[in-house]
Formats: sequence, C-alpha cells, structure tokens
Amino acid sequence: MIFFKNNEPQIDFIIDMKKNYDFLDKIKDLILEFFVAEKQVGIFAGKKVEFIPISGMAKQHSQNLCGYLNDFLFQKNTDSFAKIIEGRFGDFPMTHHWLTINEILIDPVIAQFVDKPIPIFNAYAPILSKAIFISDNIANPIYQMHKQN
Repeated sequence: MIFFKNNEPQIDFIIDMKKNYDFLDKIKDLILEFFVAEKQVGIFAGKKVEFIPISGMAKQHSQNLCGYLNDFLFQKNTDSFAKIIEGRFGDFPMTHHWLTINEILIDPVIAQFVDKPIPIFNAYAPILSKAIFISDNIANPIYQMHKQN
C-alpha cells in the first residue's frame, strides 16, 4: 500500500535515465496528482488512513494511470504516448503490469514485490519499498527484470 500524509503520497521516485527528457518532471507531477485523485480511506492498525492499494490492483491502477498520462501529458497530438505492458517481474509467477513511453519504463507498483522471494530483487527491496521506478536504462538490473509476455 502507498500511504498518504497531509494529502501527499509517501513515495519516492527511483529514476535512472540515460537521456534527458523535457517531460520527465511533468510525468512525476502527473503521477502524484493521479495518486491523490485515486486515494482511498480506510482503517489500518485502528487508525483512519488514506492509501492506495497496489497489490491486486496493479493492472487497474496502471491502466488508469496510462489514460491519465495520455490525457494530460500528450493530449493526443504527438507521436509519444503512454501504453501499458503486461509481463512478469523477474521469475515471479504473477502477471505484472507497467507503463512505457517510448523507451522509458514506468513501474508505479513495483513495491508489491518487496516481500516476494525474488533473489536479485532482495538487494534493492529497501529502496523500492515506497518507490515508483522510472528508467530508460536497459542495463539497469531492475529494468531488466521487467519481461514482456
């Protein structure tokens, strides 16, 4: 889950870019806006909290975020656009969904794998437990763990 504090999602962006994209800051802003718009309210450990569930909702969140980015970033007047990709993360047997914009990979729900038995991922789990991964670096080991069906 991604929790909120003072209407701000408690997440970090892990960014590894080889190229400079003029719309990267806008992507980050739109992702944060999307999370604020999609947050839910519930009870956790006896306290009222605001959150976004990620495990089990990854496909739906990714589809909604993809549409949001296309509507507000690209406005259907450019060759660039976000699309959803279905595949696997590492060797974990669960279907996973992430976004791409050209060669940029955006994984807004990578935190769902933090407690899963994925050997190479365990070393990165502490920094990815509350993160959104954005990269165009195909040599990055986290990038490489995203395997399209």
